[in-house]
Amino acid sequence: MNSVSVIIPAHNSSATLVEALDSVVRQTHAVQEIIVVDDVSSDDTIRVFEDWQRASTGGIAARLLRQSRNTGPAGARNTGIRVAAGDWIAFLDADDAWLPGRIEAQLNTAATHPVAVLLCGGTVPLDPDHPPPAAAPAYRVTPLTLDDFISHNPIATSTVLAWRETVIEAGLFDEQFCGPEDYDLWLRIASRHACLQLETPLSRYRTTVGSLSMDERTFLPQVLAVLRKAFGPGGALAAHPRQRRRAYAEQYSSASWMAFNRGDRPAALRHLLRSWIYSLAPVHKERTHDRLLRLKLLLLYLGLKTKTPALRDEERVFE
Repeated sequence: MNSVSVIIPAHNSSATLVEALDSVVRQTHAVQEIIVVDDVSSDDTIRVFEDWQRASTGGIAARLLRQSRNTGPAGARNTGIRVAAGDWIAFLDADDAWLPGRIEAQLNTAATHPVAVLLCGGTVPLDPDHPPPAAAPAYRVTPLTLDDFISHNPIATSTVLAWRETVIEAGLFDEQFCGPEDYDLWLRIASRHACLQLETPLSRYRTTVGSLSMDERTFLPQVLAVLRKAFGPGGALAAHPRQRRRAYAEQYSSASWMAFNRGDRPAALRHLLRSWIYSLAPVHKERTHDRLLRLKLLLLYLGLKTKTPALRDEERVFE
């Protein structure tokens, strides 16, 4: 009941893969296997894995699967899930790294909350200016209800530990999506099962310039498609049609910040105004951090305010 298979999708990940793999080996609770799925990389990802595998002393079974065509993270993860032997699936992106007590903390929590089929937690940046915490502090465990997913995705994929049978029964990742494919799957699982969040950092994330989740021009159409599916007939949110405008307001608000960060003020203004058109009710970060956030962003975009509002993890709002 405690066996864990680690799934790492990798596409041109030669520069970061070893750090990800080493973070699995350093876990205080050993995993059963590591499955790296190469998604048709054009760099040295395969060679880097093979060199690491030969030199590794972790004693963990590790194997490489090679996709015949590029399918994106959804397809690569699905390939790994289908062959995984563990009861639990632990996800890790090739440019992230786990904190040492991640698996132990989640398995301990799962043992005391046997109805939970998905557990996640917090993240901290992976860069020289943010050293990892020395030790995980005492943490609270809070339930994630379906309502928590309506306005935003509260889960970082590299912190997810999910019961393998549940992931398969939910239909795996939908390969039509590239970017918010995780949001779509968590919505489907949360609509039927208990999910828990450990309020402590479990993983470190690396912000990659040019990534899908940093550019609203590619990501916004994808996440809106996820919401259309969720609110559509038979979707995870089909029973909550009145929440659709709130969900769209959240995504356009986030997209405005992305556009501003890439230097496109007109697009930032358009997205922010559309967010208000969809809903004047506070979006997630206004409820949790600053009730005047969108107004402050408007003043910033218009050049009437020079100080950037404090937006914790704002760059990751789409994940």
